[in-house]
Amino acid sequence: MKLFIKTIVAFFSLSLITVPFLHGHAETSSHITQSADHAKWGRLAVKQTQMRYPVAQIKDYAYLGRGKEKNLETQRFKLWLQQGEKKFTVFITIKVDPKNNTMKKIQFVESLN
Repeated sequence: MKLFIKTIVAFFSLSLITVPFLHGHAETSSHITQSADHAKWGRLAVKQTQMRYPVAQIKDYAYLGRGKEKNLETQRFKLWLQQGEKKFTVFITIKVDPKNNTMKKIQFVESLN
């Protein structure tokens, strides 16, 4: 019985280690770089939103993804804000030059909830 339990524990331990690799969920340097870029531009999106809406509170935040527009990369975010009783959403698109990883343009589009 003890051998059976040890075998089951070993099997599940091994499956927890190998399953992410088998399904392509292991982090690679590309994923880490994308994650770092997304964090960098996310901080900028929040900071710029706070400057644009200084009285509003940021209630939530979502990363909408990365894209390509002409020769620039785009990073898209969605922030939920509240200013008094007014609740609204701001969609932010940051256009980045991939050659030197610098911001070229930031766009804000406000939408009522």
